[in-house]
Amino acid sequence: MSIIINEYSYIYIKLSGLRNFVIEDFLYEDFEKIKDIQELINFISPYFPNVNFISFTIEEIENQLYNSFFKIIAKIFLSSPQNMREFLKSYILKFEIDNIKQIILGIILQMSKEEIKQNINFVVEDYLEHREFIEKLVEITNLDEIQFLMRETHYNQIIREGLNYFKKTNEIFVLESFLDKFYFENLKIQKKKLKKAEERIIGAFIDFNIELYNINLLYRGNKNKINKDLLEQFIVPHKFFFNEGHLNHLLNIEDPNQFLKYINNQLSKNQDLKKDFQEISPNNSNPILTIKNLYRNHFFNKFKHLIDIKDSSIYQILELLIKKEMEIEKIIKKTVQILHQLG
Repeated sequence: MSIIINEYSYIYIKLSGLRNFVIEDFLYEDFEKIKDIQELINFISPYFPNVNFISFTIEEIENQLYNSFFKIIAKIFLSSPQNMREFLKSYILKFEIDNIKQIILGIILQMSKEEIKQNINFVVEDYLEHREFIEKLVEITNLDEIQFLMRETHYNQIIREGLNYFKKTNEIFVLESFLDKFYFENLKIQKKKLKKAEERIIGAFIDFNIELYNINLLYRGNKNKINKDLLEQFIVPHKFFFNEGHLNHLLNIEDPNQFLKYINNQLSKNQDLKKDFQEISPNNSNPILTIKNLYRNHFFNKFKHLIDIKDSSIYQILELLIKKEMEIEKIIKKTVQILHQLG
């Protein structure tokens, strides 16, 4: 008699070990008390394997944390079925896009190649099998050559249009926004390729991240008084907690405080968010992060009780991705606080 093995069985077993690399919530009380960089490194090292700090700068610490994170993702990748592998490739593409932004910005600011390289994460390029491409990109010294090298890639049109706009206006926002929109539109395409059971959980992850992108885009546009017709081009059409009408209303709000008031009003009425929702104050120094954490907690609460091997495995993978990103955000913030106090 043949035995049918769930395609997620292997990663389900693997995840029990990988969860040891997630910082438990109760440990953050000790984390908040840390006042010294070496103390911080000692605290985080068990959760970020193979980190190697030499200069203890913010850039080095951030790069090392992400290197470790990508190695954890690689372990998940190798043990996962094909659809999860394809999703993970789409997920980490945002880090390649960050690399491209850093290279172009470095050229604009006339930084040296060595300075630019310090801001590039080459490990993610290894996993995407794009290292040779990024290494060629780093060697380029002008924007026309960047455009020429991109001609055979899926970035070709957006880089061309973004650089043309920069040359006319000396404004980098359009290029960055084209790249960001490309990333989230690519996630939407990936969502359509998922099986039904995968789509329910991975799809929810993609949905809330696209909505966060749209809200962040509109909030930045509101704060910086960016032309509304220009801003509208970069919205990714989507519906989660906010539909097209809600996004259009946010686009046309002039006052940042009224923007947050409308966000509060919409989120407070949502039954799925009532448990965790707290009003976002106009004095909040990072309202987008507050909204992001609200959406993350909603995702955890919705799927954490799944017991089926496939469903539970998918949830645990996404939970690990979210929590490692949250950890890196907190560690970078703590690093900045410590170095600021020292300096």
